[in-house]
Amino acid sequence: MRDMDAVLDCADDAQATIFVDADTRNHLSFLELSNYEKNKAFLYLHPLLQAYKLEVELNQLRVNDPDMFMNQTVNIKNNIARYQSMINNNKYKNEDEKANWLAIIKDCYLKLSIVKTLISK
Repeated sequence: MRDMDAVLDCADDAQATIFVDADTRNHLSFLELSNYEKNKAFLYLHPLLQAYKLEVELNQLRVNDPDMFMNQTVNIKNNIARYQSMINNNKYKNEDEKANWLAIIKDCYLKLSIVKTLISK
């Protein structure tokens, strides 16, 4: 712990961000595993489990309702285009709204990559 304190004291903002993100993921992993040990169910708070849950849901949709799955794919692409257009045209009110839109775009790209993976199987 003493060695780590020395590293943290001289860390710049980028390194501190990396340490904080790693600590957050570590805590989320601990919560997930503790809950699974007690209840035999995941909380789906950790990013890896969120992506897995999304993949399972989309795969079930692909198998059970292919039309809805294809509609989801089109909606995802439309969402990306719409939010990207609003950002490019400076339609956001403040930087928080822009950051929220960028997060939505990131989530849509994650969904789109999962959809492409499922289609290619």
